[in-house]
Formats: sequence, structure tokens, C-alpha cells
Amino acid sequence: MKKKIINGILMVALVGATSTSFVSCKDTSEDVKTDLMAQVNAVKANLEPRVQQAETDIDALEGRMSTAEGDITTLKGDVTGLKNDVTSLKNRVSTLEQEKDSLAQVTKTIEGQLTQVESKINTIVESLKNMVTSVTVNATSTSILYNSKLFPGLNLQFLGTAMGKATTTGKFPSTTTMANHGTKLEAADFAGVEQYSWSNGDILPKANEETELADAGTVWFTLNPSNVDVKNLKALRLVDSQGNASFVTIKKNDVVKDEETVLSWGITRADEFKPVLWKAQAGIDLEATDLATIAPAEIIDYKGVAADVRALVSQAKAAAEAANRNNYDELAKATTKGLLKGSAQIVASLLQSKIPSLPALALEAQWEDTVGVRSVLSDYSIAATAYKPLSFDFGKDLVDGRQVSLEKIDRLVARVLNKIANKVNSIGINNITIANINLTAAELAKFNKSTVIAVWESTTPGDFVVTTNATTAPDATHTTLKTTTTVNADMTAAVNDLLTEVNASLNGANADITSIINEIKSLQANVTSYADRAKNFEERVSDFLEREINRVITKVANDGLTRILEPVILFQAGENYNVTRFFDGQIIPAGKITLVPTTVTNELFAPAFKKYVAVKAADGSFAVQKLMTKGDKDFKKIEANLKAGEYTVIYSALDFYGNQVSKKYNVTVK
Repeated sequence: MKKKIINGILMVALVGATSTSFVSCKDTSEDVKTDLMAQVNAVKANLEPRVQQAETDIDALEGRMSTAEGDITTLKGDVTGLKNDVTSLKNRVSTLEQEKDSLAQVTKTIEGQLTQVESKINTIVESLKNMVTSVTVNATSTSILYNSKLFPGLNLQFLGTAMGKATTTGKFPSTTTMANHGTKLEAADFAGVEQYSWSNGDILPKANEETELADAGTVWFTLNPSNVDVKNLKALRLVDSQGNASFVTIKKNDVVKDEETVLSWGITRADEFKPVLWKAQAGIDLEATDLATIAPAEIIDYKGVAADVRALVSQAKAAAEAANRNNYDELAKATTKGLLKGSAQIVASLLQSKIPSLPALALEAQWEDTVGVRSVLSDYSIAATAYKPLSFDFGKDLVDGRQVSLEKIDRLVARVLNKIANKVNSIGINNITIANINLTAAELAKFNKSTVIAVWESTTPGDFVVTTNATTAPDATHTTLKTTTTVNADMTAAVNDLLTEVNASLNGANADITSIINEIKSLQANVTSYADRAKNFEERVSDFLEREINRVITKVANDGLTRILEPVILFQAGENYNVTRFFDGQIIPAGKITLVPTTVTNELFAPAFKKYVAVKAADGSFAVQKLMTKGDKDFKKIEANLKAGEYTVIYSALDFYGNQVSKKYNVTVK
């Protein structure tokens, strides 16, 4: 290799020298040779050191080439390794790209799963917020039972409504009033009011057109934990022990927090625990096939009971009269035994009355979580029914006739006088004189005359003889003997005189009694020092009605129960006055007045379905005018401010059977 390179260099040098020294083809070969040799020697001398250097360089180069060849071999190996690495990397990159795509898909899947997890977590959080561990029904209030918490430990939770079927077609208010009760209104007394109408056979109250339900009262309840919002629950309903929905329903969206009502007992208001008291209005389907009803008038034979009681009273009277003439002890024992037996029979009849079973309901709260719909129940402590109350005219046929004996009148007057005397003495009115029932002026001696009239009829033809105070017989000779007799002509006049005296005496007593009652009521309405400020307004109303029932109860003997059941309007003229009722000619202080349209029994036995209350001024305008339906805000009392002037207080009430009773009182406001 080395020689090949050197020979190559020499050949190049020779060619170059030859080309530069060539003169002409005419030179001789010797000259050429000499010259050529000289040139070759010169070139050789010139090239030899270079060749030596080249050889040295070549040797060095060969060493370097050997080294390079080793390096190349190494590099080739490295390149091969690198190629393999590159191939591996390419494969890995390809794999990574595939894995990247897969990872992107996995990431997308994970992100979706994370979203689902977050949603589930949020659902769980919301579920935990809405999870109810317990629900407690605290109290109920209905038109039948105003407060279920009757006494500590006695909580008669009840939902339902009063209902009835109209016995006639009519409108309310109207100019109609129940026979022998109240005062007929004039059209001007309810001018501008849209009348409520119904037909014979309609169920009252009519169902709400939207919900098709009637008001069934209010239920108060608490949830545990107390931070649960009722509106976030899935459902809130009343169910029986088999989970069936009741004919009494509650609308979840209508439930509100009650931050005003303080129940009588059972709710703690401590700082460390403040339960949220919820209030819900219940509705009842009066057309439901499974509707449970209670109708006292249908369950109990009041007329039969009244007859039994009258029989017992008659038996006791007869025994008392007999005891004055005979052996008292024996009669007393026999009578007592008979009375006890009769009383027991009456009680047994009442106990055997068919009282329908009422469904026991629980309040169910439902919420939804990841598992599904969950629920929790209160105790089955709620009874539900539709109650058919007594009508305003109930009891009118329980008493036979309307006549009252003088003995009963005397007893009645004495009883009323005792009550009035107690009331009069309590407010410091003395020296009240009452007209007595006095019959001394009647000439009762006129009835002491004894006149005997003897009439004989002859067995043979001819006249017969009539005479007085003598023996009379048929005349043997059939002659006619005539005489006259005088029948006391004063008998009818004497009876009339007696009746006149009795009526005059009774009228005088009644006038005095009425006058005193009116005077007492005036004092109750105007004397502030006798107002019981320790009692709230509702208690004052109840107290007055209790007194009124005690007074009116004495009329039951000749007027059935209608006087006890009929509507009455009460009022209170400011906080410093007692609750009392209206009467004609009454003077009322101007200013704030609270009107209480109710019934004598505070609407317990015969509640009103609708009420119309108005205070009409002398010019025909109305200071107050309201037509209300049971359940309305002002159904039980109305606040008003009256200026001085002459007014007519108007109150008309409609029961659940279409009976309406109206009252009007002309009063003066000063």
C-alpha cells in the first residue's frame, strides 16, 4: 500500500516534469535523455525529502488509520447499538403513542368516573342534609278540637273537618232566618256582598275547585335533625299502618316554619337546642269511599234518651209525693233502686252506641339518596275523620210541647233571681226589687160555688122536669112542671181574670229581670275595674260563654237545645273591658273593638260553616263588612275601630246543613 502511493506520486511528478521540459520534436534523443535525467534528478532531489516525510506521515497515518479503523470498528458497533437503540426507541415511542392514546382514553374515563363520584358525593351530601332520623307530631288543631294538647300527658291528635248535607236550597247571607230564632235581615244589610249559594243535597263545605279537598285542620311537627328543610324532602304524607295514603293529605310545598306559635307543652326553646317547628294545613277528601265519619245525631238516640230521662224524673216526683203520705224509708229504697236501674239503662244505651272506628295515621317523611327512597314515620297517633256536627235547629223535637206549668215558672224565676242576686251583689248594686208572682188579686172564691144539676129523662111520653137544689122526679099525671136554674155566669170571666193576673205578674217579673240583666251587661261593658286582666282574650270569651250557657240552659225545658246551639256575637271594647254580648240600645265606647262571632257553645257542638258580620252606620255605609268561611283568618274574631255614632251590628251564621240564623242590634257608640 505504501509503495503504491509513492509510485503514484513519482508518476505524477514525472509527468509534470516532462510536460514542462518538452521543447520540440526536433531535439535529439540524447539531449532529451540528458535533459530528462537532469530533470528527473532534480525532481528526485526535490521529492526525496518529501517522500521521506510522506513515508513518515504515512506511517503516522497508518498508525492513526489503524487506530481509526479500531475506532471505526468501535463506532460501527456503537452505530449498530445506536441503530438498535433507535429502533427500540422507535418501538417504544410507537408503544408510548399507543399508550398515550390509551392513557387519554383512560384519563377521559377516569374524569367521567370522577364526575360521577363527585355527583354521588354531592348526592350523598344532599341526602345527608335531607336525611330524617325521626319525625314527631307535636299537636293538631281543627274546628272540632281546637287544641289537641288538652292536658299534660293527654294529646288527642286529630285531623278532620265538620261537614253536613244541605237540607234545602239557599243563599247566604239572605233575608231568611231559622224559624223562631233571630231576626230577618233586609237586603240593605248585606248590600255589595257576593252571596254563597248551594243546592239541596250538596255537601257543605264544598271542596276546593283546584285541590278537590276541604280544610282538615293544622298539624305541627318537628324533624330530627332540626336543620332539615321540609321542602327538600321527596314527600310528606299521612299513612295508615299498612302504608296506604289517607283521605287526609298534606301538601309538602305548603308547609311553613312556624316562628310564632308556642305550644302549651312539649316543645323546648332552650338556647343549646332550638327545634324548627313546622306547620302544615291538611286537606280532606269528603267524597272518599273510605271516609270515616262521626255523626252524633245518627249514633245516639237523643229523643229516646230524653224520654227515658223524663220518665225517671216523673218517677222520682211520684215517689216524692208518695213519700209524704206513706212509709218514706220503704219508698225511698224502692225508688232509689228503680232510678239506679233506669239510669244504668240509659248509660248502657249510650255506651252501646255504634261509634265508627277511625284510622290511626302516622306522618311519613320521605327523602331520596343513592340507595333509593327512604322514609321515617312518626307514631300512629293521629285520628282522622269527617265530623257531622249538630245543626242550629237540633233538639227542637226533644221536648213535647211548648207549655210550661206555673210551678216550673216559679222555680225558674227563683233560679234566675238567685243567679242575678249573686251577680248584682258582686258588683255592688243593692236594693233591687223584683216584681213577685202575685195571685192575691184574683177572685178565686168565685170557683168555690157548688151547683148541682140533675137531669131526669121520663120513660113515658111527656116533658120532664129540671130543677135545682130540690128533688125532681117525673110527674105522675104527666103534667108539665117547669122551673129554671142559673149556671154561674161569672165562671168564664173568673178564668180570664185569673189568666190576666198571672200574665201581668209574670210580665212584670220578666220586665224587671230583663232590665236588671241589661243593666248588668252595661256595667260589664263600661266599668273597667272589674275586667280580669290576668286572662287572655280567648279565656274571657270562654268564661262569658260558660256563664251564658248556665243562663240559657234554663230555657231547654221549653225550647229544646236550639237556644244553646244558636249563634251569638260577643265583643270586647278594648283591653280594659270585659267580654260581653250585644243588646238593643247598648252604649259602647268609641275606639278599638274586638268582635267575636261564635255560638253559645263556642262552636263546639254546632259550628258555623260561614259567617257574615257587619257594622252598618246610620247613613247605610259599613264600618265593618265581612263574609267569612271556616278557616279564614278572621273567622273567630274581627278587629275594628268605631267612631261615635249610631250603628246596627249584624251577625248571620250558616251551619253545615243550610240553616242560617241572623241577629241585629242597634247600638250607640260614644
